[in-house]
Amino acid sequence: MEPSEVTSDYSSYSSKKFELKRDEYKAIFEKVSNSEELNRVILLNFSELSNFYIYAAQNEFQLYSEEKFHPKECYLFNYALANPYKDLMLLHRDVLLQLQIATYKLKGKVVSKESTHILYR
Repeated sequence: MEPSEVTSDYSSYSSKKFELKRDEYKAIFEKVSNSEELNRVILLNFSELSNFYIYAAQNEFQLYSEEKFHPKECYLFNYALANPYKDLMLLHRDVLLQLQIATYKLKGKVVSKESTHILYR
């Protein structure tokens, strides 16, 4: 994805808008009922949330460099939320990798289809 694609979608941002996007993602995530849906939600919805976060943090940092920043927004995106969001990104990456491993094992007949859906029962 090119930076221009991201910035055009997220020209208006704030920590409040990030909270709304996070809550939308959480609502979608909570409705997941199988591994295919989980894979799709992480790839599409979480990627969108992450792109918003990254752009907002970068934009606030750029405003900081130009001395036009919003102290609260800059602190939130670049300090307060940075480590927790990084942890969340790593967790999603790990889940996505485990889903791919399960798919690989399923195709190789190492595991049964029922065992890959046990978490959703």
